[in-house]
Amino acid sequence: MTSKTKKLYRYRSLNEFTFHSIENDYLWLSSPLQFNDPFDCQLFVEYFQLEKANIIKKESLNTLQEYYYGYYDNVIFKSFIDNGIACFSETKSEILMWSHYADFHRGICLEYEIDNSFENIFSLCRPVNYCSRYPMLDFSEFLKPELIYTVDFIDKMILTKSTSWRYEKEWRIVMPGYGNKKVNYPPTTLSGIYLGCNISGENKVRLISLIEKKTIQPTVYQCNKNINSFSLDFTTIK
Repeated sequence: MTSKTKKLYRYRSLNEFTFHSIENDYLWLSSPLQFNDPFDCQLFVEYFQLEKANIIKKESLNTLQEYYYGYYDNVIFKSFIDNGIACFSETKSEILMWSHYADFHRGICLEYEIDNSFENIFSLCRPVNYCSRYPMLDFSEFLKPELIYTVDFIDKMILTKSTSWRYEKEWRIVMPGYGNKKVNYPPTTLSGIYLGCNISGENKVRLISLIEKKTIQPTVYQCNKNINSFSLDFTTIK
């Protein structure tokens, strides 16, 4: 985590699961299989470089390709889907993300204070890289059995997305073995909750009541549409 990024945000729909996670101070880490972008977490193995370097004959490339897809299906993919991933943004103001991830502005945006202490799950949070092509891995690297556990592999496969998503300014927590599991965070980490401009009165009352029962209470803000521009205003209500 860089010193410039002190807070991260998570857009959420309001449902029983969301209320429960706020009440009990935990994050849900999803499997990559649940991502909404089919281009996410793709990887291209450049085995043709072996031919260029005269390491292998051209007629053997098909065999290598078959090996790659077999190894990917049986080793890499199985390990990959076992990762637990939680996604965040550097901004609370992106109206597209409010629509896509917070139930058309009927949900909320959670604000987390970030530090790098060992006991804080957010010390694992890292930025997503945006590019126009799939990340590339040399075939000689691909053959290493410890590859799927390396930082470089995580960077290339899980922390790379298309430039089309750049506006999200995304960060991710990645935890091997935690796919579709919950992980607790220190109660002081949740510092703010932003209520969508279309939140229902019932959900607003329920959420404020839940916050009032917590020993450590985040600040609650109400989002409203700006009257002059395509943007949001934020008002402290608790």
